[in-house]
Amino acid sequence: MNANPRKNAKKNKSFSLDFIAIAVLIGILLLSLTFYFIKKNNESDKSLIPISAVALILGLIYEYKKICEKWHLVILNTIISYVLSFIAFLPGKQERPYILENHIEAWPYVFCFIFIFICIIFYSKKSTQNLTEGITLLQSTAIIYYVLDIELINQNNIYVIILMYLGMLYSLISIFHAFSYSELTKKVRFNLSIWSSLIMAIFACDNIYRTFTGGQIETSQQFYQAVLIFGQYFLLGVSSIYIVQNFFMLFGFLPGKGSFFNKKYFNELKELKKEHISRYSSEQIKKSHALLCIVITSFFFFLNFKFNFMPRNTIIWLVFVLFPLIIHYFEKVKNKYS
Repeated sequence: MNANPRKNAKKNKSFSLDFIAIAVLIGILLLSLTFYFIKKNNESDKSLIPISAVALILGLIYEYKKICEKWHLVILNTIISYVLSFIAFLPGKQERPYILENHIEAWPYVFCFIFIFICIIFYSKKSTQNLTEGITLLQSTAIIYYVLDIELINQNNIYVIILMYLGMLYSLISIFHAFSYSELTKKVRFNLSIWSSLIMAIFACDNIYRTFTGGQIETSQQFYQAVLIFGQYFLLGVSSIYIVQNFFMLFGFLPGKGSFFNKKYFNELKELKKEHISRYSSEQIKKSHALLCIVITSFFFFLNFKFNFMPRNTIIWLVFVLFPLIIHYFEKVKNKYS
């Protein structure tokens, strides 16, 4: 005999109301704690939640919107990350005494970590940067500028020289493929994908170090310096999802605890190789785009090399963000008047 449908509907409604009530109570509690932490931040001698952390989160949200393409998903991920970020306030095993200020300082970065983690889980394919000849050309011109800017060419260390020449060789290969109609075989795509991941890993380490050691907005003496620091953290937020994905795609080549050069390791290696090949497009880019890439990026990098308008990590990531937009509007104008 079926249960009374009215009774079931009433029961479900009651459950829904209870769930909403609990959610509202949790929300009020977390918001109250947030206002309390902000109050503690204002009372502290140092900025526990710096503006730069807000810039980092804004950059992360901006890029996530580009990936998932829907604002309600951005809001949902932000709420989930916000709720889970309160694990930052759990005491450590041997934390005696409990220092609340340290946990408040870690809080925005725990939020970012959770936000990135959710993005990678639900949008692993979209958050894995799809590569083209144009992207590796852009990255190769950036690494050439990087080598010149840090004066690596003047080093006498034999290992540094070998690595530098290997890098130059791969840069020339990416330039060759961007300007030729040579077939992008699976082997070529795999090698260029690895090259791209290595470049991004180098830039990521340099960017993270220079951004976090470049001072805070609150202590900056000039408006330009404050804007520059804000921009650095925003760009780090924009690039953070791809930075994490690139590290995963490189660290995947290292054997794990249960797969130390055994059958499991080689099977995982085969899958990782397929992933590297599949993310690299076999389509040829327009030679006009390749030429634009060389001209525009070389122009920006040369100006910064000569006059040092901004730190090299900032100009590199700024070019990475702006150049695709330049190409987009270039094609838009071209199609309008053709």
